[in-house]
Amino acid sequence: MFEDFLQDMTGWVASGQVQHTEDITKGLERAPEAFAGMLRGENFGKAIIQVS
Repeated sequence: MFEDFLQDMTGWVASGQVQHTEDITKGLERAPEAFAGMLRGENFGKAIIQVS
């Protein structure tokens, strides 16, 4: 079933039917704050720390 899922999901993402959300925090110095917020459920989507 995974192969069927992967084929379907790839098409849906490519067409824009399925979208993902990223919560980007800029700066390594803000990583602890972002991590704590993630644990409290304050982020939306994937939590990312941008360091460069």
